[in-house]
Order: sequence, then C-alpha cells, then structure tokens
Amino acid sequence: MVPLGQYEDALHLFDIALGKEPGNGEILFEKGKTLVSLDRHDEAQEIFRLSFTQLSDNYEPAYLRAESLVVLGRYEEADMAFDAALSLTPITTISGSKKVKRLCRPVIMMPQLLRMIA
Repeated sequence: MVPLGQYEDALHLFDIALGKEPGNGEILFEKGKTLVSLDRHDEAQEIFRLSFTQLSDNYEPAYLRAESLVVLGRYEEADMAFDAALSLTPITTISGSKKVKRLCRPVIMMPQLLRMIA
C-alpha cells in the first residue's frame, strides 16, 4: 500500500522495479492501484491488463481494470473484463458470498440502461 500523498514517488519506484523485473505481475498490479488513486484510469486499465497476463489466476487485475474502464465510459470493454474476473473466481470463494457478482451487476447493466433512457 502506498502512503497517502506519495503516489508520484511510488510510480517512480514501480518503474525502477519494472526496469529490473519487466512483466512482474505484482508490481504492475500495485502500479495500477496507484494510478487509480491519481485518477489516471486510462493508464491504470492498461497496467491492469498487463498484470492480468502475468497473474492469470487472480481475478483482481481484471476486476480493477473493469472498474477503470467504467470510469472511462468504456462499458463494453468493462463488461468483458468483469466476465474475465468472474470466470476466474468461484463466487463462493470471495468472502463466502456473491460479492463480485453483486458489485458487477449494476455496472454491466449500465450500457443497457443508458440506451433505454437515450
């Protein structure tokens, strides 16, 4: 976790670490979370995509990518990223509940809702 207000410094350190370990999924994941903290969602979603290629058994990079894509208004891509996250983790393993599905449902429905009110 990055201390509050030290996000730019953290990004610099992540870049140094990635220079030594290119493609390290954990470092990419932490960099993506830092970019989200800076509201740099376009960069974050790409970093989460790269992280997901390295941590393909972890739903979190796909889920956080989807959240960034929603912020960017890229709902169809977000829907696919949510599907990737949901396909990786059995719902019952997430806090013993349907947490991810509950969180995803309103966002997945967003494009349909927007078309209905347009």
